[in-house]
Amino acid sequence: RQVWFLKLGDGTICSFLTGATGAVSGQRLNYGCTNQNYVLGDPERQGELWFAIEAKMLSSMKAVNVFAISINTMWK
Repeated sequence: RQVWFLKLGDGTICSFLTGATGAVSGQRLNYGCTNQNYVLGDPERQGELWFAIEAKMLSSMKAVNVFAISINTMWK
């Protein structure tokens, strides 16, 4: 089942983007976040920790900062 909302480790809320979006390094911009960043691809799990790849994008849709961040909560 699709995860519709994420709450990241820093408190940022991200919601699933429907329709056409962009891609960074072959990963779809799956979630738009309240801090104007995006989450790439799907959430991943390492042991008990869930994390996401967050990207800060320029208006030209070029990624300028890509980093891993923990996920506190996921809503399906």
